[in-house]
Amino acid sequence: MRWVVLAILLCIVPYTVITLAWRKPGRAYEPYADGLNRATTSRLLDAGYARFTVPVSDGSLWAAQPGRATIAPAPAGIPVDLATALIEQPVLPDAIDASQVSAAETHEFGSEGPLTYHIQFLCPLPSDGITVAAADIYRREQAIIIVPVFGPEGENVQVNNGRSSVMLQLPRQILPPGTYTITIAGRTGGATWSVQVN
Repeated sequence: MRWVVLAILLCIVPYTVITLAWRKPGRAYEPYADGLNRATTSRLLDAGYARFTVPVSDGSLWAAQPGRATIAPAPAGIPVDLATALIEQPVLPDAIDASQVSAAETHEFGSEGPLTYHIQFLCPLPSDGITVAAADIYRREQAIIIVPVFGPEGENVQVNNGRSSVMLQLPRQILPPGTYTITIAGRTGGATWSVQVN
């Protein structure tokens, strides 16, 4: 029995010292997650989509938008071609109420205008203990699909009665000049509107 304990100690102690001395800082390599991300990115590019991940902030802290766009209900889910390109299907909020979405009808990036296009919406949460942590933005030509990404409850976005008030800020890189149809995806229904970006 002593030999077994001695052999374990002779292996574990040097392994621990070597690991602590030469461990690479930062996130550990996750081959499955990295491979899945590369494959998804490749399929999205083949389908003509560009994907951006945007952080969110608490929408209840922001004032209402001037020049509000006309927000209409959108069909349930995400477009079929986007769903086909995604290897893992995203968890969608139950429904996005079009009356609870605020965004401007026109936007001008520049030295005098804001540097980001703001979108505020009330997002129902799929379960307790989570909130909207970020948003994945899928852009193809003049169509933009917004998919909320859920994560553990934090300080970024407050939760009230199973819903989060969310503020998205889209930079110029996501919205070059043009006319876009923006849709926030929901499992049973979303919200959509058009915006002119100058």
